[in-house]
Amino acid sequence: YTVLFVVAFILAAIVCHFGELMPWYYLFLAVAIAFFFLLPTGIVQAVTNQAIGLNVITEFTIGVARPGDPLANVTFKTYGCITQFQALLLVSDLKLGHYMKVLFIIVWYVLPVYVYLDIIWYE
Repeated sequence: YTVLFVVAFILAAIVCHFGELMPWYYLFLAVAIAFFFLLPTGIVQAVTNQAIGLNVITEFTIGVARPGDPLANVTFKTYGCITQFQALLLVSDLKLGHYMKVLFIIVWYVLPVYVYLDIIWYE
């Protein structure tokens, strides 16, 4: 998971830099906010099944850092909120797999079968 995160982070930084969406170093702040709030929002979601988003926090943070730049605002909000959402989704899936006593490696053996079948049916 760490290698996948590092590769995705580098690609996101390249897209932000060359796409002129926002300065690439704000990605560190977006991921740090998502990581900081991951445990509290994860606990709330696990207990109540209600997801708490980081919409207002990310909008306020980038609004203070880069006022008058709506493209950077939307990009920062996307990277901040979606990072947290995807992390909580991964944790809940791993929790479900743990309860069902399914090793997560098995999923990586079964998933390509469906991808190959979809490719064959598409052709």
